[in-house]
Amino acid sequence: MVEDAVVPEKKGIKIKLLRTVGFYNNKSHLLGHPLFPPLALGILFAQLTNHGYEVSQDDLSIRAHHDIFVKDSNAQLKYELFLEEGRIRRYVKSGLDDELEREIEKILKDVDIDGIDIFLLSIPESPANASNILFVISFSKFLKKRYLSTIALGGDTIALTLLKNQYDVSGIIDYIIVGDGEDVIIDLVDKIIHEKDNREPNEVTIIQSPGKKKIVIPDFFGLPLDKYKLKFLDYKHFSSNEFLKDFFSSDVSILLFSFVRGCPGRCAFCGASGGVLGVVLDPEEVVNSFKLLQEKFTPTGYLILNDTINISRSYIEEICDLICKNSINILWSACARVNGLDEEIIAKMRKAGCVRLILGMETASVSLLQKVNKGITIAELENVLKLTSKYGIWTGLELISGLPHETQEDVDTTINFLINNREHIDILFQNIFDLRDHSLMFLHPEDYGIENIRELNLYKSPGDDNFNRGNIVRYSFDETDGLKWEDKKKQMVSSYRKVAKAMNAAPNYPQFLEEHVLFYLYSRFNDKQEIKRYYDESVKCFY
Repeated sequence: MVEDAVVPEKKGIKIKLLRTVGFYNNKSHLLGHPLFPPLALGILFAQLTNHGYEVSQDDLSIRAHHDIFVKDSNAQLKYELFLEEGRIRRYVKSGLDDELEREIEKILKDVDIDGIDIFLLSIPESPANASNILFVISFSKFLKKRYLSTIALGGDTIALTLLKNQYDVSGIIDYIIVGDGEDVIIDLVDKIIHEKDNREPNEVTIIQSPGKKKIVIPDFFGLPLDKYKLKFLDYKHFSSNEFLKDFFSSDVSILLFSFVRGCPGRCAFCGASGGVLGVVLDPEEVVNSFKLLQEKFTPTGYLILNDTINISRSYIEEICDLICKNSINILWSACARVNGLDEEIIAKMRKAGCVRLILGMETASVSLLQKVNKGITIAELENVLKLTSKYGIWTGLELISGLPHETQEDVDTTINFLINNREHIDILFQNIFDLRDHSLMFLHPEDYGIENIRELNLYKSPGDDNFNRGNIVRYSFDETDGLKWEDKKKQMVSSYRKVAKAMNAAPNYPQFLEEHVLFYLYSRFNDKQEIKRYYDESVKCFY
């Protein structure tokens, strides 16, 4: 259901939504940050404004990275300070560090935070380090010291777990929201207003969201939208490539949107498998939302973040029919289940603006597909790959290396499938298996040959760089009557490397540019062969 509209009322308090800063790598570099307005902030902003609160929003993370992109030495954040754990702990305890505070002020130079009663902070993902945690606790200390405002924190679940377990935030963070903020934010703000003068000053209240009960149409108003575009990037060293020159000077932009909570599939490794299909936005409301977002923000395209877009054949068919019927000219990318995708549906999806589909294969091993409840056959997958290729859709395959009890025969089977279908696979999303909260494998490990589950500290375990890089691995485990964790870890890495080597994959665009390039290409050309030619020629400039 969509959150019911509420007649706005003046509440007499000012709220600021802020995404805080995190670094995806241990050193600053060009394109080290997603170039998408944060969906979570857009949802919370819409939810609060719909209920009549005076609220504004901003993205400190893109501001910090934008200054790195444009190479403004005066404005650039000294990111390395927020990797110094001892220094941050000392500042949180004493409130004394002039240099650290100057760096925070640098980020805030164009952000209005005067007179704010409640700060709602969203901590971003930072898989390579603890910069997101160290920044948010130092930033919260800064806010408490200067403004004495109420501070509530939500966002990345792993970061929140580590923060709660390893850092004392009493006296600087008042509330920590675990789970979907849109489910609890209105009650929390009301609670803050009514209990403001009755709380213990050092009390930290944990708010556990009931989870996945609302769908709210996001509103990105107030975010620094120009900073997610590419015009600020220095493309001079690519000037010999006319396509890249045009691309970098374009207004290409992408919005995130989600209109299905949960998934009808029961893939045992997926975090959605332990629940049920949750809230689903009616097809007519989906299309009206696209129309509204397109008129207000005119993005080049949308990344649809549903676990899967085709929860049923009739659902995706009706959405596509309504998009075409209403002549809504949009481009979109989504994840889809192979089940139920036939030629008629794929043709309709392309006509309705689908430019990329990401399909979950995980493995080509029949026995492993059965063990993880994937519910697809290799024949079905091959047919869908041929059809998406036929209708000009850029097609990606999700692959998981190192599933529990994976054998060398399983790896070889997967490699053979990929090689045989290479012409229909445009990009491969290779992942190392990780045991996810709320998945059937996590909830019922004995059914999947898993035991001795232990929580890992992602940020401090030295590990194997090739194992952790780009792969969030939260838990270790042993295979029942199989490999113990240290050997399983080696098997995961070995499987990953063998597939990568066998595919000898053509280069892709750097992380955080891939989608922008594809949407730009599809906005200019209708023929996939022409799109692929431009893609292949231009991507070589980065290597």
